[in-house]
Amino acid sequence: MAYRNVPANEEAPKVLLIGMPGAGKTYQLVSLLEAGLEVFVIFTEQGKESLLHACRERGVSTEKLHYARISAGSPGFGTMRKVARMVNMNEQKDLQSMKGIENKNFQQFIELYGLCENFIDQHGNEFGDVSTWENDRVLVIDGLSGINQMSMDLVVGAKPYKTQSDWGCAMDVEMRLITQCVNDLTCGFVLLAHLELNSDQVTGKVYRYPKLLGNKNSYDFGKHFSDVILASDEGDSFIWSTQDKNMQLKSRNLPRSAKLKPGFDAIWDSWSSLFEKGEKVDG
Repeated sequence: MAYRNVPANEEAPKVLLIGMPGAGKTYQLVSLLEAGLEVFVIFTEQGKESLLHACRERGVSTEKLHYARISAGSPGFGTMRKVARMVNMNEQKDLQSMKGIENKNFQQFIELYGLCENFIDQHGNEFGDVSTWENDRVLVIDGLSGINQMSMDLVVGAKPYKTQSDWGCAMDVEMRLITQCVNDLTCGFVLLAHLELNSDQVTGKVYRYPKLLGNKNSYDFGKHFSDVILASDEGDSFIWSTQDKNMQLKSRNLPRSAKLKPGFDAIWDSWSSLFEKGEKVDG
């Protein structure tokens, strides 16, 4: 089904929400349900309780909420004991030259792709390939830090010393997943990411980026999304921003402002308003 009056084949917004831990990113997913969307969340980190509390506090039904959990880096204590022994018994140069350690126990990134091929929710219901969904649904990944870990684990397993080639391969794997979600989905896509601070050693200026593997892709990562938003905790309230001189933000569906009321519903309201007459607005 199509979302509101938007033609079913029109691509929904693709949103990157960035913020420090505790900035209310997961909590605000409730606003997707308030917008009338069917919401599918892949949790790669802790956070489910925050969303469920938000639904209860705001009186929002969870009938259209579906979620699954894929934990990054959970190979079991037995595997970690073997790795610890290997680290204890080998020199660093030998560990570094290894292709990977216990890779068979670090399959979470492959599981993530499997979930995208056929989303199975908390009740065991199957919803098929996310690339076949229409724009009345939205896929959420909470969050990017978990993908960072899964990507590296896929390449090296529990290997403690990573080579430049290891980093390059893991970064490529991660970006392929993100670009697939952004470019191949008609449904909405929301990615939650932690904030990373980087200081320019020459000017002393502090720049803020989404926390990715390495820094190569961080600066222009937002180019893949329709909206890039900064979430902040102001002490007594949360705010969203689409304007920050030390950060690359983007606002196709929100006004440019340093202080916005948080909520994804405003993004979908703005996007769907382009089709109020049943015709696509060019440009």
